[in-house]
Order: sequence, then structure tokens, then C-alpha cells
Amino acid sequence: GFLIPVVVGYLIWQKRKELEKTEAKGSWSGLFLVLVALFSYYFGEVCSMEFATRISLVLWIYGSVVFLFGYAVCRVLLFPLVFLLFMIPLPYLVYDSIAFPLKIVASRTATTMLGLTGIPVYLEGNIISLPTMVLEVADACSGIRSLFSLFALASIVAYLGNKNNLIRGIIIMSAVPVAVLTNTFRIFGTGVLVDLGYKQIAEGFFHSFSGWFVSIFGFCLILGASRIGVFLETRKDNINR
Repeated sequence: GFLIPVVVGYLIWQKRKELEKTEAKGSWSGLFLVLVALFSYYFGEVCSMEFATRISLVLWIYGSVVFLFGYAVCRVLLFPLVFLLFMIPLPYLVYDSIAFPLKIVASRTATTMLGLTGIPVYLEGNIISLPTMVLEVADACSGIRSLFSLFALASIVAYLGNKNNLIRGIIIMSAVPVAVLTNTFRIFGTGVLVDLGYKQIAEGFFHSFSGWFVSIFGFCLILGASRIGVFLETRKDNINR
């Protein structure tokens, strides 16, 4: 979340030449968004709703840009402004509703893979029972954290590396299966280590390291999807010529 403003700053800097050609004509309608942002912050403080206080910052930025520079500048900066939303954590209700099915899918898939390798395993909900240890697939292992990180990374990769909007959308949505796949292999790897008798490794260093590893692996898959998209775009352009 703290890296998002830095990325947005870079994206705006990339638009500097286009911004120089765009007429900055402020609009009073931007004050409406500023007032909505202030109300959202006040409402969040009074009702102890962190999401409302957090989203108020983004709304305030939107309103300020419209008020100071107008809608023409907003259109140029549409993607960087929308990308700011990635720095706001989801409300817990939405977070939980996404995390639960993700960890169930990851648990079932990993259990099936463990069974295919001949490891005795029993699944009950998100609890994986092995002969020597019981593993609980918690929300952190469901893939939801890497999912939103991959969404952000996929958006940047698609925006900077691809031109076709359909291909961009496919790359961004590919973050969902990639997140599930990588975290399934993480759970599977933990189960294999436990079955081999390396319980301490599975609980300690490996658990932390595997989180970083699957994130990097997932990002590599996103980059691969983007490169395939570039190949398809180039091929389409050559055919049209």
C-alpha cells in the first residue's frame, strides 16, 4: 500500500508531455467530491469505520484534481487516479467473503495433490490432517494477500506493456487463477515437507520464504501472460498491414 503513491507518481511523470498539451481548467463540481470526502472521513471517525476514513483520502484527491485542473486533466490521469484505490485495504466484510472461498479451493486442491502423491491426508473444511501434523489453511494462506498484490502488479504490467484493452483485461483477471495456483502449491509443499518429517522447517523459515517465493513466481506468470499478449498484438498488427 505504501508503494502505490510512488508508482502513481511515476505514472503521472510519464504523462508529463500529454499534460503539457492539456488545458487545465478547474471545475467547481470538484468541491462536491471534496465535501463527500470530508463527510466520509467524519462518518468513519464517528462510526469507527476505518475503510470510510481511508477512502476519504482518495476521494479528496479526486475532488481536488477536478477542482484545480478540470476533467480534461482527469481523463489523462484516469489510470493513475484509479490505481490509487489499491493502497486502500478492503473492508473486513468484503475481505472475509473473498478469503473464505479462496482458502477452501486452495485446501481442496492441495489435498487432492497430496493424495495423488500417496500421502495419507484428510480434509475437513480448511483443516488438513496428515499422519504427523494438522495444518490449518488460514486467511493469510488463502491467497487473498497475494491476490490483491497480483491485481496491482497485473494492472501495471498490462497498462505499460500492452495496448489492446481486451488483452489488458485478461491479464488483470489472470491474477485470480495465478493467486490460487501459487498458494495451492505453497500448501502442497508444506504438506510434503511435513510428511517427510521436516515439521520445524515447514513452520519456520520455509513458511515465510515460501510466501515470498510464490509471490515472485506469480509475478513471473503475469509477466509471461503480458509477453504472450504483446506477441498476439504484434501478430494482429502485422496481419492488418
